[in-house]
Amino acid sequence: MDFLEMRDKKKIILSINTVWNVVNFRATLIKFLQHKNYEVIVLAQSDEYSQELALLGVRLISMPINSQKLSMLNDLKLLIMYIWYFFKIKPDIYLGYTIKPNLYGSLAAKIFNIPVVNNINGLGKAFSANGILSRFARYAYKFALSKSQTIFFQNQEDKDFFISLGIAHHSNARLLPGSGVDLEAFNEDLFFKQPGQPFTFILIARLLKEKGIFEYIHAARLTLKDFPDTKFLLMGIIDENNLSSLTLNQINDWQEEAVIEFLGAQDDVRPFIARSDCVVLPSYYNEGTPKCLLEAASMSKPIITTDWKGCRDTVDHEINGLLCKPKDVHDLYLCFNKMVGMSELDIQKLKSSSRKKAKMFDEKIVFHKYLESIEAIL
Repeated sequence: MDFLEMRDKKKIILSINTVWNVVNFRATLIKFLQHKNYEVIVLAQSDEYSQELALLGVRLISMPINSQKLSMLNDLKLLIMYIWYFFKIKPDIYLGYTIKPNLYGSLAAKIFNIPVVNNINGLGKAFSANGILSRFARYAYKFALSKSQTIFFQNQEDKDFFISLGIAHHSNARLLPGSGVDLEAFNEDLFFKQPGQPFTFILIARLLKEKGIFEYIHAARLTLKDFPDTKFLLMGIIDENNLSSLTLNQINDWQEEAVIEFLGAQDDVRPFIARSDCVVLPSYYNEGTPKCLLEAASMSKPIITTDWKGCRDTVDHEINGLLCKPKDVHDLYLCFNKMVGMSELDIQKLKSSSRKKAKMFDEKIVFHKYLESIEAIL
């Protein structure tokens, strides 16, 4: 019986830039697909999280995916590797995430007529300007995704943009509620916040300039003059390969100045969200839908974020949080002061509304949209 089940399993190749990304954002989807009797094979850049992927019972094939550098020779080698593994594994379907897996994985799948489902989880820097890189990205995406059966988007603006460029079409473009959030795991009732603590803000993100880190620091300085007991936490990964990344020296300077408390990178963000009163992301990055804001809403936390694509989808202004202008320190400072000055009753109203908002982003919605797409293809 076990042999027959294994023989009948359909094979899915899922490719993304790093194993860290798989473990943190796609692990629950993989478990869901495994439960539906699909075999999932991951092609990603290996890292310190590779062992965690093995615990999921997933076969990992390490790929040299450098998302920060564009090298024609290295990218050609990457494309050849995709072609080789697709020929060798003969998957029934390909799920692509992030830029290079979406491009080169989709191209390799086209060669063997393997059905493709792409996920455009934000546009990053490739589409943020009108230079050579942006033009190349548009033409490359249009060619690579020309045969994709489904292209998922995490916000309406990205979907409309790809349709306007002719990369996606109304027939294959679908909208997802971000990456979804596990409403059971991200539940405030599972954690205890010590009473009598100062009002605490937390920013959780990759520590890039475009995530609004500098605006957060400058607005925090202003708020601390008005409310000296307020705490500002900063959590995230320093990406040394990214030119927009903060440096550890900068962060240490801010800690010595007593503006922030730096928490570094954490595998489980829930205890830190639980000890905070408000989650902040003043981003002007080309976001999909920020996962940290979905997790914050699921844990009944008020949110302050920018009136920016992807970010604004998580907040109904003054209902479950506040929207501020992108790149505007003063507006962010006003939001901080407004949040700190709210009555306990008003805060409770925001908290209750956040949990209700999170239900719109339940990861089960994402799972079933993927399953519908896969079953329609196969």
